[in-house]
Amino acid sequence: MTPVGARRRARELALRVLFEADIGRQPMAAVIDRVATEVPERERAFFHALCEGVWRERDQIDALLAQFTLEWSVDRLASTDRAILRMAVYEMLHLDTPTGVVINEAVGLAKGYGTEASGKFVNGVLGAIARQREHRADGGPLPPLGPRARARGGVSVLRPPAGSAAGGGRMGAQRTRRSRRDRR
Repeated sequence: MTPVGARRRARELALRVLFEADIGRQPMAAVIDRVATEVPERERAFFHALCEGVWRERDQIDALLAQFTLEWSVDRLASTDRAILRMAVYEMLHLDTPTGVVINEAVGLAKGYGTEASGKFVNGVLGAIARQREHRADGGPLPPLGPRARARGGVSVLRPPAGSAAGGGRMGAQRTRRSRRDRR
């Protein structure tokens, strides 16, 4: 497996861990222990840093994500999208991976495991966060705002994809069917 392929596999497995710990309300350590054997040897440190870091910092990450979603709490986002966004934000803020790589990998995960619109949504949220970070880092002006952002006082926010509250793409498909039955 190439280094890029190994890193991608570590991200996929980290997504699985975060999803299971979040949705299944299982202890993070137990899920990590169960999945860690599947992680390529050279990426185990990255995998552990990502899983444990996201879990430890999830309240701060969720607060940041809440600034970029419109009329939705982070808890109402599709479970898969939420896990991908948390993971990408943690990697952008705390690890040395270039921002463009983080966004591309997150969009790839969203397209592979989320709903049809997840890739665009994840790309938009992470792009807005990256622009905000870039602005703060160089002290330069914010990028031009569209009319909707200007109407909200300069805050760039995005709506989650339709059906996001249902449970989250392929990973949440079983939960979605169960939830819909329960509402009847």
